[in-house]
Amino acid sequence: MLTQEQKNQIAQLRENGNGYGKIAQFLGLTVKQVRGYCTRSDAHLCPQCGKRVRQSPHKKDKKFCSDKCRMTWWNRHPEKGNRNPHHTQVCPVCHTDFPCFRARTRIYCSRACYAEARRKAVDGNA
Repeated sequence: MLTQEQKNQIAQLRENGNGYGKIAQFLGLTVKQVRGYCTRSDAHLCPQCGKRVRQSPHKKDKKFCSDKCRMTWWNRHPEKGNRNPHHTQVCPVCHTDFPCFRARTRIYCSRACYAEARRKAVDGNA
């Protein structure tokens, strides 16, 4: 059982960006004790930097402390995103299927295929 003083120290060290191992070593606790306490009480810490996230009353809970942390975290964890393609398109240049995440406005699979199509259109008109 952790004392209130230890809980406060853990929260302070965690807010400063220290990891579980370093906190456990500093306070003379086991890593499991520190991790257990942090996972139970870290509901409002930024997953990127570990700082406390200030919540606004009567609004949706924020997950990140800033836009910078949010973008960095999502760039490092693209597999966690919900990017299921709504449909697939066939590229008219290279004839490969590619996932299309928006409305059917996208025609080519890449910029290279788009450039190739433009080149063919210019050469065909000349």
